Amino acid sequence: MSFDISFYQLLYKIVAGDTKNISKVDYAPQKPRFENLPIEQPFERATPESQGIRSSYIRGFLKDIADEEVINPHHIMILRHGKVIAECSFAPYRRGMWHAVNSMSKSLTGMAVGIAVGEDKLSPNAKISEIFPGAGKTLPSREYKELAVKHLLTMTSGVDFAETGAVSGNNWLQGYLKAGFKNPPGTEFDYNSMNSYVLSAIIQEIYGVPMDEFIRERLFDPMGIKEFFWEHDPAGICKGGWGLFLKSEDAAKLGWLYMNKGVWNGEQLVPEHWVEVSLRSHADNGRFGYGCQIWMDDRPGSFAYNGLFGQNVICYPDTDMIICINAGDQEIFADGVLTRIRRKYFGEGFEPSENHLPEDPDEFSALNETIAYYENTPHMLLPEKTPEWGFRKRETNPVSIDEFISVLRGHYFELEQARTGLFPIVCQVMHNNYSEGIAKIGFDSVADTLFLLVKEGKWENRLKVGFMKAEISTVMLYSEPYLAGVTGKLSVDENGHTVLMLEIAFLEEACSRLIKIIFEGTEITVETGEVPGNMIINDVLRMSGDQTSVTKLPFVKNLTSGDAKVIIDQVVQSAMQGTDKGHLVM
Repeated sequence: MSFDISFYQLLYKIVAGDTKNISKVDYAPQKPRFENLPIEQPFERATPESQGIRSSYIRGFLKDIADEEVINPHHIMILRHGKVIAECSFAPYRRGMWHAVNSMSKSLTGMAVGIAVGEDKLSPNAKISEIFPGAGKTLPSREYKELAVKHLLTMTSGVDFAETGAVSGNNWLQGYLKAGFKNPPGTEFDYNSMNSYVLSAIIQEIYGVPMDEFIRERLFDPMGIKEFFWEHDPAGICKGGWGLFLKSEDAAKLGWLYMNKGVWNGEQLVPEHWVEVSLRSHADNGRFGYGCQIWMDDRPGSFAYNGLFGQNVICYPDTDMIICINAGDQEIFADGVLTRIRRKYFGEGFEPSENHLPEDPDEFSALNETIAYYENTPHMLLPEKTPEWGFRKRETNPVSIDEFISVLRGHYFELEQARTGLFPIVCQVMHNNYSEGIAKIGFDSVADTLFLLVKEGKWENRLKVGFMKAEISTVMLYSEPYLAGVTGKLSVDENGHTVLMLEIAFLEEACSRLIKIIFEGTEITVETGEVPGNMIINDVLRMSGDQTSVTKLPFVKNLTSGDAKVIIDQVVQSAMQGTDKGHLVM
C-alpha cells in the first residue's frame, strides 16, 4: 500500500504548491537536446488527388480540427498507399520535430516482445515468476504463479501496481512483482502502464541491454529512425509504457511496418505471425477491443498506437491509409472530440477512390494556403473571454510594446510563494523533473525584442517573447533542454492595469504553461495555468481511487465520491491555475 500513499503525498504536495524535494524517485537528467537531424528513408510525397482523395476533403478535415476550441493540434500527417498526401504543423509547433508520444510507446514495446518471441527467446505463456525468480513474493500467491507475459501484453494482468506506483521510489520492478491483485490474471481489461514497463524489463533481462537499445538495433536502424529518445527508470530500465520522443514521420513508419505485416524494404523486422496476433482483439476494453499493446479502431481491421493527450498513429488497412496526430488536448484515450472528427472523415463510411482523381490545381493550392496559414499563425490558448489584462492605469488601450519594454528593461520582481514552475505539472510528474517554483520574474530587451527572465532554484532561463508569432528559446529545466515557443499579448484589465499574457508552448511536449502578469505600480499579480489542465489530474485521482488497495483507505474513498470530490476538484483546479504576488526588487 506504500506506493498508493506515496502518490497521494505527491498529489497533495503539488496541490499545496510544495514541490521542493518532493520526489521519492532519484532524479538524474536524461533528455538530450533535439538536434533536428534530417529524416532518413522518408516517405514519397504526392498530391491527394493522385492517391484518390480530393484536396478539398483534406482541407475540410484540417479546418474542422483547427476550428474546434477544445482541440490543441500540434502535428498532423496523412498517408495513402505509402505516400504522404498532406502534412501540417500548427504554430508554434514545427515540422520535423520529435514529440513526446506518451502511451504510444507501448506499441513499440509490443513489437520488441514479438521479435523476442520470433527468436524463441520468449513465449507469451512464460510465467513472470520464472523470468524473475526470487524477485516476487516470498510466498507467491496463486495469481502471481499464473501471471504470464500474455497478460501484460493484453492489459489483463490484474496487478494492483499502476502508473501511480512509479512515484513511490527507485525500484519499480520490485514494487510491481510484490504487489497484490485486483482480479485474477486474464479475467479483466485494466489499462496499466506498468505492464508495459515490466515487458521492457523482460527484454532487458533476456538480451542484457535496455529495450531502447534493442529497438534501435532491430527496428530503428533498418528503418532510418535516427533521432529519438526514450527515458529510463532510476534502475536503468527503459520505461516501456511512456517516455518516448519520436518524430511524426518516424511514427508513421511504424504504422506502415505493421500495415505491411512486419516487413520494411523487403526485410522481415517483426515476425508476420506476431503482427497478426497483435492486431487481433484479446480483451474487451469497452470500445473496439485491445490487442497486444495496440488498440483496435472503428473500421474493420483498423488499429491505433495511442498516447495521452492525443498522440496517435491510426492505421486503416482496408483503405491503405495512416493518420498521424500529435496534440495537446484533454483526451486520455481515443474517445474525445479529436477522435470523433478523425472518425467522421476517415472512419466507417469513408470510401476513397481506388483510382487517381483528376488533379485540381486550385483546390491543391487552397489546401497548401490553409496549411501555410496554420503553420504561421499563432493560436493563443487563453480565451479572449478571460478578463483583459494592466502597467499604468489606462481606460481601454494597452501600452505599446516599445513603451512596455522601455519601462521594464532591467527590472526584477520577487514572488512571495514561488509555487509554480515553468514546466507544466503533468510534465514534471511524467519526467520526474520537479520545479522549485518561480522565485523571480525579470525583463530585458535586445534590439526592441522582449526577453522574459525566469529564476527557479539555481536556474535562470531567458525566453524570447514574440508578439506577432512565437519566438523559440531553449529552456534548461534542471539540466534537461526543452524547446519552448513563447507568444505574448499586451492588454488592459477592467481596473485599467496593464497585463502581459504569455503562452509558453513546450514544443517537444503535449503541454503548455500559461502565465498572466498584472502590473500595479511596483507590485505584480501572477496567475498561472496549463493546457491540458486540471481535468487530467482529476482523472488520475479518480482512476487511482478505483484501485482496490486505495479504496480501502476511508479518506480516499471519501475524497473520490460525492460532495468531497467536487471540493477536491476545485482544490486541484486552484493548484493548476495558481496565483502569486510579487514586488519590485531592482
